[in-house]
Amino acid sequence: MIRSSTPVRLGLAGLIVATAVATPSSASASPATTTAVMMAAAPSDTQLAGATDADLVRMAVRCLPIDGMTYCLHWGWDPQGLRSPALRRQAAGAADATSRAASTGDAPLAAGLRAWAARPRAERDAAERAELAEARAAVGKVVYVDAIAKAKPLPTGFATRYPQLASWTEPAKTGPVSEAGTLAETFYETIRYDRAKKQEKGNYCGPTSMQAFAWNDPKASLYKSQTYWAGVLHTDTNGSTWVYDLKDAINKYTHWDDSDYAGTYVVGSISTWTNTDWTRVLQWHIVTRRAPVQLHPKLSPSVSSYYPGTTSGHFDVGEGWYVNGGTVSIFEPAGGPAQNNIYTSLFATETINNIRLANLANTDQRNIAY
Repeated sequence: MIRSSTPVRLGLAGLIVATAVATPSSASASPATTTAVMMAAAPSDTQLAGATDADLVRMAVRCLPIDGMTYCLHWGWDPQGLRSPALRRQAAGAADATSRAASTGDAPLAAGLRAWAARPRAERDAAERAELAEARAAVGKVVYVDAIAKAKPLPTGFATRYPQLASWTEPAKTGPVSEAGTLAETFYETIRYDRAKKQEKGNYCGPTSMQAFAWNDPKASLYKSQTYWAGVLHTDTNGSTWVYDLKDAINKYTHWDDSDYAGTYVVGSISTWTNTDWTRVLQWHIVTRRAPVQLHPKLSPSVSSYYPGTTSGHFDVGEGWYVNGGTVSIFEPAGGPAQNNIYTSLFATETINNIRLANLANTDQRNIAY
């Protein structure tokens, strides 16, 4: 985990460099100070003019520590920060373009950055300030999930530091995964069969995932067409869905982000997660919090036990947990008429190992929304 005393960003040569302006990880640094440090490193209109995709990644993505976790603007929570292999690939201009022509729907980081860069400087700055404020408000969940994944106790004073999560059980008291057989049910689900559909267009995995999240809202079911959600997520405009837009829509339009369910959804890296990490986090999210997880894989027969085809970067949903065997039920938008009916079932049962491999296979992203 990166815990540097200064925010870091990628220089134009693609090297990791420190911004020598302040020490935002020091105990005395206020949110206003750390925000000022980050904004001082924001690219100007002149720098953005004519920038390549790789240039945008190198200039726009800046990272800083927040409560011991590492957050990167436009990228999300990533313990490797700018050393993240997925991020470095894109900053080096090596983003995977081979499968974009057959895209099932996720947008590359550069697409999101292009939309951001096209806005006036004042709007860009306001968006980044809002993003940093949201990250600070959500860091408690990131700290908690880190404790879940690594089976470690919460930091001292967690409930006081993050009062909105004070009711959440100490991770150590939830019991190890091996005790799953003591749970009251044999299958936990968050998405109903009669409230899910296959994606209607080849690039609609994002809108279809969002449709399922809203339709299965635990407090107020909201059914909208996939076309409606495509508008919310800018899918038709951009040709694909950016994971940040999907995360934002879950938080804005559903109650899954309430503290009595999963809390605020965040985009977080899974680059370093082991099978055990995946097992602990998914079991906690689906069984304990009774909430689905937005997965972000790249499917192929080598990483999927059920999908016979190949997708580009893709969205499907971890929605159910089988206690016996510790396998996961996935709501799978792809494979219907938009993909020549190669996988017509709405759901699939998958192993933790394949889920890990499929999400790692999305080499330009390697993140999920949880």
